Amino acid sequence: MFKKSLVAVAVLGAAAFSAQAADVQLYGIIDTGFQYSETDNGVDKSTHAFEMKSGINSASRFGLKGVEDLGNGYKVGFVLENGFNSDDGALSDKGSRLFDRESLLFVDSAWGQVGFGRVGQLASGNGTYGLFGGSVSPFSTGWGNVYGHKAVMAGDFGRLDNAVVYKSPKFAGVNVLAQYSFKKDNKSEEYIDTAREGSAEVDREYALGATQYFKDSNLNVKAFQKAQQTGSYDGFGLQVGVNVPVAGGNAKAVLGYMDAEDQVKPAVGEKAKDMSRINFSVGYDYPLSKRTFVYTGAGYTQDDYDVKASKNADDSAHSWAVNAGLVHKF
Repeated sequence: MFKKSLVAVAVLGAAAFSAQAADVQLYGIIDTGFQYSETDNGVDKSTHAFEMKSGINSASRFGLKGVEDLGNGYKVGFVLENGFNSDDGALSDKGSRLFDRESLLFVDSAWGQVGFGRVGQLASGNGTYGLFGGSVSPFSTGWGNVYGHKAVMAGDFGRLDNAVVYKSPKFAGVNVLAQYSFKKDNKSEEYIDTAREGSAEVDREYALGATQYFKDSNLNVKAFQKAQQTGSYDGFGLQVGVNVPVAGGNAKAVLGYMDAEDQVKPAVGEKAKDMSRINFSVGYDYPLSKRTFVYTGAGYTQDDYDVKASKNADDSAHSWAVNAGLVHKF
């Protein structure tokens, strides 16, 4: 019995030493709130919903991250981050991934940082390398699809599997980033287990920095999928936002506009289904402590179409939502 106790103490001591040497940190966010929303997709009857929701303001998550100093200016680090729903405890990726938000291994040096694994797209606000976060919009990438710049910018603001990312050192306060994915989604049912990484049969993606102009993009029209169209578009998105201190908290508002041209060749006798979108959102958050705050907000998005998708479709669609909740960070 005495010998077994000594072994246990030795193992625990080694584990504690390893964690300290690698500077490992456990972190997370829990966000639970209530939301009322209404969506009119231009075809069916409008839908209304009042529900408890997880991650309205900030996606609920937990993760591990750490860095080890190798000496001579070199460091190795990692980020393992998982999303979950705080209202029912389920994994946000329905259990198919253990670390659905990020699974990153990186090397730092005087020449920059090189990362490998599952990471956020550059044209998103996700994870270590996403650029379209709080610096672009006072609503960052949270608050759902009705609020903020996601409503008027192109892309799915998602994540990439099998990615390699290079982030340069700062030059005059600016970092240059390059990103390439050998296979965008290992879990896609379209070609899972049927095509190898890097081949022409799979979706690959590359990026250099970020821009407000987009080409051949699948627009973020999830709220109106049945309404008019999905497909490939060229166009631009613009947004102006403000975030100001008010009564001990932060008030925020954004106004966005998007104009997009349908690049899918129309059938004989039909016209392309071009569209425009306006978006307006307001919100307020108030800190209860350094790690806890409450929030409330409202947002409205409307699409207008030059041509109806069908006889049963309207030439516009809209969605709006109001919500309030509590966020705790650890």
